[in-house]
Amino acid sequence: MGVYVVPALAMTVVLVLAAWPAAIVMVTEVRHAHVVSVVRLALVVVARKWYLSLLNLLVMVGTLLGLIAQPFLVAALGSGFLLHLVWANARWMVLPSITSKAVDAERRPVADRASYRR
Repeated sequence: MGVYVVPALAMTVVLVLAAWPAAIVMVTEVRHAHVVSVVRLALVVVARKWYLSLLNLLVMVGTLLGLIAQPFLVAALGSGFLLHLVWANARWMVLPSITSKAVDAERRPVADRASYRR
């Protein structure tokens, strides 16, 4: 039974850890967002931009390993930079999905947006 459950739980933990920074960015950028839409969009963004999510996961794991090996040094010198790196990367992933231009692009077809009138 554990042979089937452990990989599913491991994948769930990885997805939750990868989607967590994206969800936090969405909550701070869009004030009145619904929880379901935030979680859904965070999971979609993490799946689409998997290479950036992998970078976030590597930074989080590196920070954790650094805190285990040299807790004072990493907490004092590295945590601000590393957390900013995760935040900026998550914001870079999420921002095109939540801006008003992205919402307008979904509503109107490409032919309507490409007008050369003044």
